[in-house]
Amino acid sequence: MTTQYKNEIILIRLLKDIYSNKVLRTSLVLKGESAAYLFYNQPKFSLNLDFDLLDKKKYEFAIDELKKIILSHDLGQKIKDTISKNMRKNKFSLKNYLGNPM
Repeated sequence: MTTQYKNEIILIRLLKDIYSNKVLRTSLVLKGESAAYLFYNQPKFSLNLDFDLLDKKKYEFAIDELKKIILSHDLGQKIKDTISKNMRKNKFSLKNYLGNPM
C-alpha cells in the first residue's frame, strides 16, 4: 500500500468524522487542494485541510472539536487544520462523498 493511498484513507476518515459532527457539518466549508482532489479529480493530493467558517461565533467551538477529532485519529502534527474566519463571498455547493454531505 502506497503512502499516498494510506494518507487518502486517513483524510477520508477524518473528513467523515468532521462532517458527522452536527455543528461542524453546518459550520465548515472544505476548500483548497483537498476539496479539489476529492470532488474535482485534481491530481495534486494534500493532507492540509482548509475550511471557511460560516458562523464566526462558532470559531472557538470549531477549533476545539477539530482538535478532538484530530487527536482521536492519533495524528498529532501530521495534518494542518486551517479555519478562515474571513468568509469572502465565495460560492460553494454541497457535495456528497461516500454518502456524507460536505
